[in-house]
Amino acid sequence: MSGAVASSIGKTRMTGRIFISFATVDKSKAATVCAALESGGLSCWISYRDVLAGQNYQGAIVQALECAKAMVLVFSARTNESEEVTKELSLASAFRVPVIPLRVEDALPKGALHYELATRQRIDALAGWDIAIAELVAAIG
Repeated sequence: MSGAVASSIGKTRMTGRIFISFATVDKSKAATVCAALESGGLSCWISYRDVLAGQNYQGAIVQALECAKAMVLVFSARTNESEEVTKELSLASAFRVPVIPLRVEDALPKGALHYELATRQRIDALAGWDIAIAELVAAIG
């Protein structure tokens, strides 16, 4: 990720949390990403933890995205099949939330996700988890 993109993230949304987007089957990978970002000093929002009992799930997601500092998309082959991730990306675009894809397995975006992510720089965790997380924290923080 370029320094210009990283610095623009910090300037535009200083107070928001990091929205973690993921396909449901990648919950454990998303939890690992969330924990790594939070141990790096960043505050995160992740659906399975932050949508409270009795709260409207869709409404909570919209609200969290509306004030997010950035979205981290935990990307795997299953992400291509997730309609919820596609909706979250559309909302992030509408709310002008910077999206940083974090590729966690050897897969590429297809269909609507290919369109949505075509112009976004990604971080590749395949080359090394610790390096990817450090790059992610630096890009957001």
